[in-house]
Amino acid sequence: MKKWHLESPLFSALSEEERRTISSEMQPEDYRKGETIFAEGTPSQAMYVVESGWVSIISETDGRKSILANLGPGSVLGEMAFFGDRPYSTSAEAASEVTVWVLTKPAFAELIASEPSIGVKLSLASGSKIAQVGDYLAESRLPSVPFFSQLCL
Repeated sequence: MKKWHLESPLFSALSEEERRTISSEMQPEDYRKGETIFAEGTPSQAMYVVESGWVSIISETDGRKSILANLGPGSVLGEMAFFGDRPYSTSAEAASEVTVWVLTKPAFAELIASEPSIGVKLSLASGSKIAQVGDYLAESRLPSVPFFSQLCL
């Protein structure tokens, strides 16, 4: 992944080394014009960073599709649903030939386990609690702290 793809505000609090670490966990995916990247209402499985092309963010109400935004290179897609561990609130569709870099939930969970500070920094940058960080702390860190061991039973 090229360096500038992780220069969105979401990744701004991360060091260069932390950005490289996240990049190493991401995989490229290509979509043709009109293909769905993710669908509204489906469980979030990944977040995406657009490398090339354009993606339309779409909402559907009463069977009518509305384009809410068109996002290009460097844009991050699906991060709020991904971090909040909830379904996608909109759909993302390739408006042209598109290449995105994908960070899956399993890859992110491994990343947090090895580099918890990355999860905390992304949580602060996104302005919301990242569910996976809370799960990580509850399952692996807090039970070893005497005060919290009673709460994590």
